[in-house]
Amino acid sequence: MGQRVRAEPVFAQMMVIGVNAIPIVSMLSVAIGITLSMQGIDSLEQLQDRLGSYQDLVVHQRRIGEFCGARGSDTALEALGRRLMVSLDERQQSLRESIEADVADFRTDAQIQLECVLEAFG
Repeated sequence: MGQRVRAEPVFAQMMVIGVNAIPIVSMLSVAIGITLSMQGIDSLEQLQDRLGSYQDLVVHQRRIGEFCGARGSDTALEALGRRLMVSLDERQQSLRESIEADVADFRTDAQIQLECVLEAFG
């Protein structure tokens, strides 16, 4: 049948191939390292832009919160919601008063007309 494979020459050949591959492996490692560092720089710039935008958002949210009367740990949205509810309650009260005044005027007019009719027929 075939000859036996001897382990010693196989390992010796593997060592020769490995030593000969060191320069190309080194070049590939450097190229990959440079590529990863460039991608890392880009990712950090994007993160810095996002954090800058986030910080601007926080500043604007605080300003809106102060404008809307935020208290303590309230967010601007909560303060704005509370302010809108107060405004809606005020509008509702104003409309209720207006309707009550209109109804009172209508009752007064109806009473006057009723008195006129009663005087005419009575």
